[in-house]
Amino acid sequence: MRKLSLVAVFLLALTLTGCASLKSLLPHKAQSNNAAMLPPYSGPRASIIVADFEIKVANADNKIGADLRKALIDSLGSSNRFNIVEKAPADLIITAAVTEFEPEASGGRLGVGGGGGGSSSALGGLLGASSNKARLTLSIRIADTSTSKVLASTAIKGEAVDRQKAIDTCIVESVRYIAHTVPKDYYKY
Repeated sequence: MRKLSLVAVFLLALTLTGCASLKSLLPHKAQSNNAAMLPPYSGPRASIIVADFEIKVANADNKIGADLRKALIDSLGSSNRFNIVEKAPADLIITAAVTEFEPEASGGRLGVGGGGGGSSSALGGLLGASSNKARLTLSIRIADTSTSKVLASTAIKGEAVDRQKAIDTCIVESVRYIAHTVPKDYYKY
């Protein structure tokens, strides 16, 4: 009987953590790992605008896009490589679109009794390993504002067993990509 109670408590805790609000999706400045993102830098900066994020998936909204944009701006600013402006003239514009967003590690489990999620099979939930991860994919473009020419474009994926780590990974990798991809002649301020 005691074993059954422990299983029930575990399943209740698992269910409650899965119901966290989207507020917990807010990136917390890529966890202040900005120092680890890139080596220290004190040279000239590139002048950029970060456009509003475009949302291309049903399970994300403009609030999430705004929060991701803020996290990207904070992390780009912390890299000491960019002068980020809101509306004033800039040499480059960074655009991003959310093309994949799975905030919860959900779905099936692998292992003994694994045929469903943690709530559909106690054995699968207790003995199996998670087969799905939280995911975020951003389509990033870097364009010259005077010519509208796209200088670079890529998809950045963040994937982890925890949604916050997936978001942080995606933001950190986006900053790395932007910093390494912006042509040297744009670093002039």
